[in-house]
Amino acid sequence: MGELVPAFNMYCRDFAGKFADVLVETMKEYGRQLVKANLGVVDLRRGIERVPGRAHENPFTPNPVEFVEMCRPSAEELGLPSFDECYDEVWRCIDVFRRDHPGEDYPFKHRLSRFVVRDIGTDFSSATSERRRAMVSKSYQKYLRVAQVEGNLPEIHEAIADFTDPEPLCFQYERKFGRPDPNSPLMREIARIRESAKEAKHTTKRSQ
Repeated sequence: MGELVPAFNMYCRDFAGKFADVLVETMKEYGRQLVKANLGVVDLRRGIERVPGRAHENPFTPNPVEFVEMCRPSAEELGLPSFDECYDEVWRCIDVFRRDHPGEDYPFKHRLSRFVVRDIGTDFSSATSERRRAMVSKSYQKYLRVAQVEGNLPEIHEAIADFTDPEPLCFQYERKFGRPDPNSPLMREIARIRESAKEAKHTTKRSQ
C-alpha cells in the first residue's frame, strides 16, 4: 500500500492533515477492503492511476470502499461494450429486428447485450425513452459488476439460447395490425391501470 500514500498526498488536499496520525491503520483498512473485494496489485495500481483524474471532480480522499470501486476494471478493459453500445444493440434487437425477423435469433455482437435483453423482456417497447435507459442501465450495471468481480460474464445456458422464440403475442399483434396509438382511449386506459398498479405496489411495500 506504500504506493498509495504519495498519490493521496499529492492529489487529495485533506489527506496529510486528516490521516497523518493514523496513517498505518488507515492504509491497513484500504488493504483489507481490497482483499475483501478480491483485488490484487494490478487492480491497486489501476486505482492509483485514476486518483489524479478523480481529483479534478473531487479533491478529497476517497474512502476505502470508494477506492475499491476505482480499482475495478472498466467495461473497455474487460472487453465489454459501453453503456451506449449496449443500449443501441438492445434497441435494435427489440424495436427493429424482432419486428422485421419474427422468430429469428438476433445476431448479438456482445453477450452482455443478450443478458440485458433477457432481463428487460417486452417492457422495453412500451416504455418511455427515459424509462428505457433506466431499465437498460440497471441490467447493464448488474452484469458489468458480475464481470468485474468474476473476471468475465457467465455462459448463457443453452436452454435460453432461443429465448426470442416463440414470438411474444405483443409483437405478433404489432406485426399484424401495426403498433397501437399510445394516445388512443384504450392505450391511455392501459397506461392508467399500469400506473395505478405500480402505485399500489409501492404503497404496499412502504406499509410492510
